[in-house]
Amino acid sequence: MFRTLRARLTLWYMVLLGVTLCFFSGFLYLTMEKGLKENLDNKLRTAARVLAASVARPLGPGPSLADVERIMREHFGLKPMGRFVQILDETGRRATNIRDVDIPVSLRTLELASKGQEVFETVRLRDGGSLRLVTVPIMIQGRMLGIVQVGSPLDEIQEALDQLLLVLVISVPLVLVVASLGGLFLANQALKPVDRITRTAQRIGSGDLSQRILLDGLPRDEIGRLAETFNEMIAKLERSFEQMKRFTADASHELKTPLSVLRGEVEVGLKRTRSPEEYRRILKSCLEEITRMSRIVEDLLMLARADSGSLMLRRERVNLRDVAEEVWRSFYREALGKGLRFHFGGRAAEVLGDRERLRQMIANLVDNAIKYTPSGGHVELTTGSSDGVAVITVRDTGEGIPPEDRERVFERFYRVDKARSREKGGTGLGLSICKWVAEAHGGTISLESKPGEGSTFTVKLPLLR
Repeated sequence: MFRTLRARLTLWYMVLLGVTLCFFSGFLYLTMEKGLKENLDNKLRTAARVLAASVARPLGPGPSLADVERIMREHFGLKPMGRFVQILDETGRRATNIRDVDIPVSLRTLELASKGQEVFETVRLRDGGSLRLVTVPIMIQGRMLGIVQVGSPLDEIQEALDQLLLVLVISVPLVLVVASLGGLFLANQALKPVDRITRTAQRIGSGDLSQRILLDGLPRDEIGRLAETFNEMIAKLERSFEQMKRFTADASHELKTPLSVLRGEVEVGLKRTRSPEEYRRILKSCLEEITRMSRIVEDLLMLARADSGSLMLRRERVNLRDVAEEVWRSFYREALGKGLRFHFGGRAAEVLGDRERLRQMIANLVDNAIKYTPSGGHVELTTGSSDGVAVITVRDTGEGIPPEDRERVFERFYRVDKARSREKGGTGLGLSICKWVAEAHGGTISLESKPGEGSTFTVKLPLLR
């Protein structure tokens, strides 16, 4: 019954409200009881004091009923109806008793009255009724001449309290029922967005990652922020799945191409007997494809280990100028062979990182620049520091990259021109590795490019201080 969140919320709301109402009802009942009794005590005290002051003389037979009524009319404007009045002399003999009811007097009351104290008490009459009684001494020059006792039955107070109790007994459950219905309604209204999120999640669970929670009409509260976060999470998941699908398709295609070439070369070699030179050419072509496949597998394995966190970086002091100069020297002859001008301008910039991975990153960037820069072009490699960061820049005057492809060049297996990239021997993973190396060292890599004018890759890493 209480498996749903709205039912549990309503239950807790009812329990909390019920406890609050019970405490409030008890407080109201006790406060009203105390107030009614204090009001009655004040009236009884006033009446008793007036009577004591009026009869403060040596008592004989005591004032008559007419005397008491006259005194009450003079001071209160009413008759002592419903009141019990008893006057005793100093010996304890009854002088006057209105209503002719025997009001018991305890020894404690007489003892306190003899000391000049007023005494309040609740006594039980012989007929079973309760009487609220005040005893006021009649004092003359420090000597007690008698006592005045004024009492009033508690029936009216008890009747008022019983009526209040009846109202509370009826109203509290009624309020709880109405409040529970209201709480259930409010819980339904508050949890509607959660139901919307649940339905969307169920549709997503069936494989449709394009689903989003409609934010129109949602309040800008915790639920609204949850819906926004959920949409952002699903968008990231959708992009990740799309990248995974594209990666799987591209990886399959990249591995399929050299395998197809290998199969074709082997089949050609087996069709008939050939000369040693022809077999050497076939084996050389097979070796090239095997080498390309090995590079792809090695790069994929490295990225997979990087994604899983198992690829650990060595942390040591590295001077980027020295690493870049090594890369420049290793690619210098290749650049000259293509008719390129390859310039190196290095300033010292030390970082804390993995020397081999940093060299691999710079080598990938230089390799790309040389491959995609036509003969007669210029490639420049520089290192330095600026604004507290180490900067590596690889600039070329090659083909450039269109604006729509700049954001995706760091994705795995993404190529601007797939056919030409394969012809040049690229695996489509070089820039992805560069991005991972830069970010693993706490840095960034960025691209500026204009089609037909060239590209500039800039890597920024935290400078070792």
